[in-house]
Amino acid sequence: MTHVGKITATIKTGDVANAPTDGRVYLGIGGREFRLNKPGNQFKRGATDTFIIGDGGNIDNPRNANELPFFGGTDNCPRLEFLDLPKFPAYIRLEDDEEDDKDWNVEGVTVLAEQYNFGVPTGLTRVYNGGLLGHIWLGTKFGKMLQLLS
Repeated sequence: MTHVGKITATIKTGDVANAPTDGRVYLGIGGREFRLNKPGNQFKRGATDTFIIGDGGNIDNPRNANELPFFGGTDNCPRLEFLDLPKFPAYIRLEDDEEDDKDWNVEGVTVLAEQYNFGVPTGLTRVYNGGLLGHIWLGTKFGKMLQLLS
């Protein structure tokens, strides 16, 4: 089987009042969940943020035990099999700070997964696109998870 070597998640926060969040945002894909956090501020009004998990990763703590293994690496990270991706829903989930109870306006989400095939990274293999025709609010008042379309 071939495994996922890199996941790129691009998220656009709406350009409307009260759109940004300081909450924790997670990507669910292939039966796993990954925290989308990198140095600096993310999910600001009108901003587009790109997160890379795996090879070339830009997330905080990219080499912790729950990320993707590097190609040819000897790390002990669990593999995510590419063929398992369609077996599970893909989603974005918000865990807001309960003291602030702040919501988040999401304009769009695109997630691309790349696989390794016999040790050679291949091109784009699977795209999850939120397919949002408008903005959606996430938070305590609205629901905290947005499932993505394949």
